[in-house]
Amino acid sequence: MGDSRDLLPRLLKDLDGSVDVFFHDSDHSYTHMMWEFSTVSPFLSQGGLLVSDDVAGNTAFWDFAVGTGHPWLMHRSSANIGAIPW
Repeated sequence: MGDSRDLLPRLLKDLDGSVDVFFHDSDHSYTHMMWEFSTVSPFLSQGGLLVSDDVAGNTAFWDFAVGTGHPWLMHRSSANIGAIPW
């Protein structure tokens, strides 16, 4: 446990492979969300999934999704949870 800016890069290196599912639920500022999405996306496996909550708080999720060219999904009963299939 700790700051994802310290822990996430080390964890991704230690995994020595790919990430099947990444769920963002930490600092919900635009800058931090974009940092987490950009940091983990190169490690997402084909068929993987990037999920985020609090997507209505700012445009980070939408901006990132559009920038990837991947489709995005919303939970039908909660417009505050989004996912990007990889």
